[in-house]
Amino acid sequence: LCSSPAAMVRAPKKAAAEPPTPPPPPPSELIPASVVRRVDAFFASPDTHVVHLDYLIKKLDQHQLRLVLTRALSAQPPVQVAFLQGAVPLQGALFPLLLQWIELGHLWALNLGELNFSSPQLAALDVAIRGSSVTHLFYECTVAGEWKEVLKEAIRENRKKHSKWRLSRDHAQNHVIFEVVKCWFNPTSHSANKHWVERNRHGYSLPPRAAAAGECLRVQCERCRKWRTLPAGLASWPHEFECADASPWDAQASCEAAEEAEEEEAPPRVPAASAATAAGRSSHAHGATRSSAGAKGGAARRGCVLEQRASSHDGRCSAPPAALQQGERIVAELSPGCWVLASVLRAPTASEWALIGKLRARAEERAAKASAAKKGAGGG
Repeated sequence: LCSSPAAMVRAPKKAAAEPPTPPPPPPSELIPASVVRRVDAFFASPDTHVVHLDYLIKKLDQHQLRLVLTRALSAQPPVQVAFLQGAVPLQGALFPLLLQWIELGHLWALNLGELNFSSPQLAALDVAIRGSSVTHLFYECTVAGEWKEVLKEAIRENRKKHSKWRLSRDHAQNHVIFEVVKCWFNPTSHSANKHWVERNRHGYSLPPRAAAAGECLRVQCERCRKWRTLPAGLASWPHEFECADASPWDAQASCEAAEEAEEEEAPPRVPAASAATAAGRSSHAHGATRSSAGAKGGAARRGCVLEQRASSHDGRCSAPPAALQQGERIVAELSPGCWVLASVLRAPTASEWALIGKLRARAEERAAKASAAKKGAGGG
C-alpha cells in the first residue's frame, strides 16, 4: 500500500492493436427484403429490356439505386431502355456506375429527367454517350443548358451505329420501341417508323395474292422503300421483305442497289371519278398503294393493293360476280361515293348479294332525302 495518490496510478499498459474496421454491410442488409425480392425477380425475368425505377425501388435511396445499377450491368437479356428521372443519388457517388452502364453499349434510350449534373459530369456524360449506343435521350433543357445541343448531336451520330430503334419484322423489339416515350425525339416520330406503321397498320405489306403460273411478284423493302422482283418460283413471301432477304438468289442484294425497272400495266377497273377516292381510302390498308413514278394513266405498281385483278363491284348487279375468288383484293362501293378496299373472305351467295343490293338502295334513298332536306333549308 502506498500513501501517495500519485503512487496509486498504474503505469499504462501497451496499447493493443485495434480490430480492423468491419466492411460495410451488403446492400441486402440496408434494403427491405421485399425490395430485394422485387428487383431480383425483375432481372431474373425475360422482360428486362425496359427499366422503370418507379416500379422497382425508392429512387432517393442510394442503396436501392445501387442494387438496380449493379443488377443492370449483368442483366440478360440486357436492358435497352432506362427511365432514371428523379434518381438524385446518380448526381453523386453513383455517377460512375451510370457511366459504366452507358458505356456497356446495350442502352439505346435514356431518360435522365431533371438530374442536376455538374459541368465536369456533363463532359464525362458526353464522352460516354458518344462511345455508346444511346440514340434517344431526354435531359431537361433548363438543366442541360448549353449541353443540350452537344448531347443531341451525339445521339444523332449514334443512330448510324445500329437499328434497334427502327420498327421491323422483329415484333418483340417493336414492343420495346413503342415503350420509348418522353424523349427529345421519340422513335415513333422518325419518318421511317411512321411509314412502317402506316404500311403495316392492318398487316404486312405483302402481295395481295399468290402469283399465278409464270408470274413474278414484286415486294417492297421495309428499309429503303425500293421494289424488288421475286423469282418466278416464289408464289408469295411469308413475312415483311428486306433487300437482304434476296441474297439467296441475288449475290448483290442490298438497299444500296438501284431499284429494278418495271413495265407499265393497265390501271385497275375503278370508275374514273372514284379512282382517287378509292386510292385515298385504301392508303392505310394492308400494304399502302403506290403508283409507278411517271406511269401513264395512273398505272399502278405490280405488288400494290390495287394491282393485277383488282376490280370494282357494287350492289346494282343482280347476281354476284363470278370472278370473285377467296383472298382477292377488290375495290367496293359500300354506299354512294363510299369506296373502300376489301379482301374477299368467300364468294357471296345470290341471297347475300340481293341483301347487299337492298342495303345499298336504302343508303341511296337516305342520301337523297338528306340532300333534299339540306337544299330545303337553304344549304348549298
